[in-house]
Amino acid sequence: GGGDARDVIFEARGEGPVRAVAWAGPCVAWANDRGVKIYDIAARTPVAFIDRPRGSPPPERYPPRLVWDENATLLVGWADCVKVIAVSLRRDWVRRAEILEQFQTEYVVAGIAPHGEDKLLVLAFLETGANESASASDGGDGRMSLRRVSRRPEMRVVRRGSAGAVEYSRDALGVDGYDAFRPEEYALVRFGNVTETNGNVPSGSSAPRLAYLLASPKALVAARARTRADRIAWFSSRGDFDAALELCDEDEREKTDTENTDTRMSSQRDAVVTAYVEHLLRECAKKSGGGDADAEAKREALCRLCPRLFRGDARLWEKWLFLFARNSEGDASGNPSGRLLATIAPYVPTANPALRPEAYELILHAFLASPRDHARFLATVKAWPGSLYGVAGIISAARRAVFDALTESETPNTVATLREALAELYLLDGQRERALAAHIALGRPSVLDFVARHDLLGDLLAASSCLQNAVAPLALLDPHKAVALFVDRRDVAPPTLVAEHLRRAAEDTDTPSGTPETPEDDTTDFSTGPGEKSFTTPTRLRARETYHLYLRRLFAADPSYKLCPTHRDAQTALFAEFHPEELGAFLRQAEGLDLQRALRVVEAREAEARRAAEDAEASVSEETERSKSSEDDGVFVGGQDDVVVSGVSVAQSAGSFWRRRQALFASERASLLSCLGATRAALRALVDAGDIARAAALTHERAAPDPLDPLDEGDDELWDDLIELVTERAKGEMATDLPGSRRSEVRDGDVGDAGDGRGDDASKKKDVLRGIGELLDVAGAVIDPSRVLARVPADAAIDGLRTRLVRVLAERRANARRERLAKEVSARFLARARNARLQAGRRAFHPARVVAED
Repeated sequence: GGGDARDVIFEARGEGPVRAVAWAGPCVAWANDRGVKIYDIAARTPVAFIDRPRGSPPPERYPPRLVWDENATLLVGWADCVKVIAVSLRRDWVRRAEILEQFQTEYVVAGIAPHGEDKLLVLAFLETGANESASASDGGDGRMSLRRVSRRPEMRVVRRGSAGAVEYSRDALGVDGYDAFRPEEYALVRFGNVTETNGNVPSGSSAPRLAYLLASPKALVAARARTRADRIAWFSSRGDFDAALELCDEDEREKTDTENTDTRMSSQRDAVVTAYVEHLLRECAKKSGGGDADAEAKREALCRLCPRLFRGDARLWEKWLFLFARNSEGDASGNPSGRLLATIAPYVPTANPALRPEAYELILHAFLASPRDHARFLATVKAWPGSLYGVAGIISAARRAVFDALTESETPNTVATLREALAELYLLDGQRERALAAHIALGRPSVLDFVARHDLLGDLLAASSCLQNAVAPLALLDPHKAVALFVDRRDVAPPTLVAEHLRRAAEDTDTPSGTPETPEDDTTDFSTGPGEKSFTTPTRLRARETYHLYLRRLFAADPSYKLCPTHRDAQTALFAEFHPEELGAFLRQAEGLDLQRALRVVEAREAEARRAAEDAEASVSEETERSKSSEDDGVFVGGQDDVVVSGVSVAQSAGSFWRRRQALFASERASLLSCLGATRAALRALVDAGDIARAAALTHERAAPDPLDPLDEGDDELWDDLIELVTERAKGEMATDLPGSRRSEVRDGDVGDAGDGRGDDASKKKDVLRGIGELLDVAGAVIDPSRVLARVPADAAIDGLRTRLVRVLAERRANARRERLAKEVSARFLARARNARLQAGRRAFHPARVVAED
């Protein structure tokens, strides 16, 4: 008819007005005073009814917010409650709704929108709790009402989860007149599509960004998803540069290969780096008033961060190094950045990337400008390759620094450090000889390590080198290390040349020898500064010891001395002086040695040891007599007895030492005499030294016939000579023995107890008589003991004579028995051999040659 045609979807009376509607696809949702209803338009059937949260404020006070997300999820925000409802189609083609999540908030939800897969964007309406009067126009009448004053609205990002909602971030919005607005006066609308699951759009991407529009009675606010660039800028504004750099690096790892992205992010990272370095410089300036330690710690922290900030960008490294150098110009006025170049040196890259030479030269010149950094200058020169900077220019600057240090009376360590650095620079510049001269002028043992490390020994000993005279001073700095170096590198260090230089140093007097020769234009570098000691050779004793150590090590490597034959004879005196215990081995092994010269050296050393022993024994006697006289007089001084006893002990130790040394040289003298054919003189030397066993062994060796010479009958008279030497020595001691009235009272057990200061004489006599006993022990088994006993003085008391004779006679009988048995065995063997010969002669044919034939 004539009436209006309308499609009524749903109508309910008594549920209040419809306060919000949201339509997506086949479903429509609306909210009234009872709750939220969802209706399927296509099927014309209701889907679900969700009650309004219990305890909620009146619906007219806080209207609900309904938003669909991708036609399948309904977001409901009502007062302080948020619900997430999923609408799905069942197998029977009937739609159903399910509440996925529900949580309470501390604010009123004035707007809601989806933000990615697991986040919600909520417009939070916050009230202060205070009321104010406001006029509300209602049909033109001016009625007054009270309403709460609101705070700034906030945009909050809430992360959804099974354990409840977690607030991800919040931002307060600057909306004009916000304090007079009510929740229903705000609206939140979403535009665009989500291209990332986390809502972050990469910088430089052409994809559409997620955007939102906030509407209020007086303003519109546009919002979009925050990008990584926005986060970087936000962190930088808050001073959190580490987080900003981390985001820059993360973006660089994930960036695409487009040129726009590279340029944009590179410029943004450079801005962050610039702000970060400037911030650290300001921190250094603040700490400069707190003391050098605080300022140095801040500078160290800044320089430690530079490799992370500048990475492999040579442009950034050079830019900031030059800026640091510009700041260094104000160091004298207290600028805290003045020492940045000195602190940053260990962190500056030398490869990948390699900077321009000017950058490295800036740092080296900064080191030279400050005496406190000269040690760092040396360490840096050693660490950096010479190809990084202009070595010639740094050499000139270092020479000027040495001259200034000498002029300004700097400490010797400072000058020495600069000279060592100059030597390293000379080496980098290819001036090996000047480098070696500079190091030698320092007079440090480390020069040997320098020579070995850079293989400069050949340059030192080259025929054209002006540093040959420095061989001996170089060796005297550290004799053991130098000797090892010279001997091990005999290919470039000729032994004759090295030994000759060491011999000259050993023969020189103890006067200083001055500095070694150096190139004429280097006199400034090696002049002696105030407070410095000139480089001189040590004393002659040290030079002789160095000469001996070299020949000794050379002898160990070449016992024949073919490499250095002219210095072979000098070793006898050197061994006798420094290593007498090795003299015997040297005399036995050395070939072509001058035995007469060696004999004179050994005799002189023996006489010297005898005199020293006699002096020590005289000192013992004097100290003993002084002690006895003090006891007889009854005088006692506190502590005096301890001093006397200590002096006697020291003198006795010295006497024992020199007596052992005398016996050692006497033994070596006997060996030399024996080698020269003076066997009787050798025997006398051994007997005087009390070495009866060795004298008997030498006699047995020389008296026995040569088994290879059938005409040699030996020299049995040597035994008579040895017996005579031993017995004559005993008779001499007996003649100087005690008076006749007491001689018979002295026996074997109390020889050392005789009074009147004759204890030493009795001890000597006992040693002589002990020598006769040793002769019986050694020679008794070889010769007839009666030959020894017949010449022993009648009054001689020999220790254990009976035991010795029994042992000697038993050994002789055993030897006679063995000799008799040997003769019998030999006779039987010869008899069998003779009989076999006779039997073989009686046959016409030899039995082995007879062959039986069939």
